[in-house]
Amino acid sequence: MLLRTPDFYDHFLCTADKCSDCCCIGWELDIDDDTFGYYRSVPGPFGDRLRECMAHVEKVSPDDAPGDDNLFGDEGGETSYRLKIGGRCPFLNSRNLCDIVLNLGPQALCRICSEYPRYSFEFDSAVEKSLTVSCEEAGRLMFLSDIPIGFVETEIGEDFETAGASSDPSAEEETDEAFFRAISLIRSASIRILENRRIDLADRIGHFLALCTEAQRILDLAEERPELLHTRLPELVCLYTGSEHPEITPEARDACAKGPGPSLDAKGILPFPEDSELLEAVRCSRLDHLKKRMEILSGMEILTDRWTKELASLDREFPSEASYLNAQEAWLSSPDCRMSAYEHLLVYFVFRYFPLASYDGSILDKARFAVFGMLVIRDLDAARFVRNGGHFDLNDRIWNAKIYSKEVEHSDYNIEYLCGEMMKIQ
Repeated sequence: MLLRTPDFYDHFLCTADKCSDCCCIGWELDIDDDTFGYYRSVPGPFGDRLRECMAHVEKVSPDDAPGDDNLFGDEGGETSYRLKIGGRCPFLNSRNLCDIVLNLGPQALCRICSEYPRYSFEFDSAVEKSLTVSCEEAGRLMFLSDIPIGFVETEIGEDFETAGASSDPSAEEETDEAFFRAISLIRSASIRILENRRIDLADRIGHFLALCTEAQRILDLAEERPELLHTRLPELVCLYTGSEHPEITPEARDACAKGPGPSLDAKGILPFPEDSELLEAVRCSRLDHLKKRMEILSGMEILTDRWTKELASLDREFPSEASYLNAQEAWLSSPDCRMSAYEHLLVYFVFRYFPLASYDGSILDKARFAVFGMLVIRDLDAARFVRNGGHFDLNDRIWNAKIYSKEVEHSDYNIEYLCGEMMKIQ
């Protein structure tokens, strides 16, 4: 089995009390059953404090809440910390350090606290681990370098710790292996396209959307014509990447950068979806595009007041077509605007969310979700650039990616909602 991680993953180290946006504030922290059992057994005054600061809520039964299957799951209930005023974890002390770690050691943390900002997923015969950009240190690592992201593959034993990893649906539901491998192939091809810096980023996004549009057609037809996964799909991937089985390792990335690369304007290549609303929004800045994104975002579950304030800033900074156009032109032409950051965001979203197509067979909504997220963050960037008087630094980049991630990626409802909305646009 393989462990697959982005090449910056092993450099992560929590900054603890140096963090300006502590993850122990403003989050409802669930305690896993094993840790809950351990906390109940800790002796002495600190054990008493642990038990006093936990709240256990029993899950309701279907009879108590008819029609809402999301309210109940496994046996038992959910345990979480009783947060203090301001949403502070009761074990976060005045120095912004964790009293559980100080008294019992880091091994005593509950699963979510010990794992965050890491997340795990079993996919493509590998345990995949990465970092979510809702953590500012994870964002710093991802955006610090302009080099395209590569993914490191390391052999691991069968006893490798996979606690917290989402299960590979092919193992649980016996998903057809060919279909499962097809999702992985589309993802690798998408990352190769998005990191092909021989062409403009907007053109890369156009090729990416075109590839995923045609790949979705193949996936839809594959139930009745499974041979397409072995014939048409590799041909499609080769057309866009120059290889039927593109790799996403750092070595493959470096080799691709030195080689001639695929001829993306070759005769026969699928045309850009020029009528695509998303691609049009990438290529040109119009206020109606922004309003459409704001309308979609308004249907999300609101998790933080800061998100509401950020959205309000877009209305405030861009009251007219001219103000939005001028701000976007100034921002995109500024030396502070690094296109590599948008490339990194797209690759991050593709790597993280394309495996979900193994559940529902839908790759195109994940592709549009990635582009949509990049566009929203680009809007936030332009607004912050204006507020900063024409300046934008790494901290601004980290903040805008973080505020979007915290609002979207930590709500299953928001992810599902946005992916659903993506199927309503081109």
